Amino acid sequence: NFTRFSSQAAGTQLLTERGGHMYVLRGGRKIYLRTIQPCVDVQGISQMKKTVEYQKMKGKLVEKYQGKNLLVGFSYLKKQEAIENLIGAFRLMAEAQIDQSYHLAIVYNEDYYLLDSQTPEKIAYLNDIKQQIASINQALSLKNINSSIELIEENLSGMEKIVLLDLASILVSFSAYIENDLKVFEYLLVKAETLSGGILLSDFSGGCRQFTLPVTVNPFSKTKISEAMKKVLTLDKSRMRSLINSDQGFASRYTAWDQYYELFTD
Repeated sequence: NFTRFSSQAAGTQLLTERGGHMYVLRGGRKIYLRTIQPCVDVQGISQMKKTVEYQKMKGKLVEKYQGKNLLVGFSYLKKQEAIENLIGAFRLMAEAQIDQSYHLAIVYNEDYYLLDSQTPEKIAYLNDIKQQIASINQALSLKNINSSIELIEENLSGMEKIVLLDLASILVSFSAYIENDLKVFEYLLVKAETLSGGILLSDFSGGCRQFTLPVTVNPFSKTKISEAMKKVLTLDKSRMRSLINSDQGFASRYTAWDQYYELFTD
């Protein structure tokens, strides 16, 4: 049930268990890493996109977001991810570009491996974010601005997440977790045959700095986030396509496991 990776560090091995759990075996001790779902698999993504089920799911989401510039963010809704600043910045951008139609979809990834995943403080923060989203949507509607925010709380399948990335004009990642860095890989890989798009990262993100496409921003500045989103959306399409093509070549040579392997053999 295991896949072993040789390591340059003496006495250290990376192993994966069936189901996606990964741990470091060092000196007889298991040090568990977080579960990665889904893992970056170049061939897997390519095969998934060819299935009938994928095309049906894509058709449903195309109909749902028809005519809108879709922005997608994956978040654990922790305060350091500054989601309240992201939704505030989205309002600024929507009000400044009133002739455009935008939809920000924030996918809430519940982290069952963190001790604070269901604390009263976390629940209160989630409820506060919901209230802020409802208030912003109402304000935009009253101004006849055809833009909106959606918080997706249900557990999405890997296929649904890939379709969202397929349709997104911008991937937003304000999390410092490696799992969200992997979404950048996935975003680049699913964009191989679709329209161009951009990536907005927090200045505090831990990885993916080897790519040329992402724009980084201070996640605690609504003004800067708004400006960065407008910058990504107004990039010349041929220029954006060129950047994606450059990054895709790098992304296609690496998998999630390669990333972890390099992390622990550096």
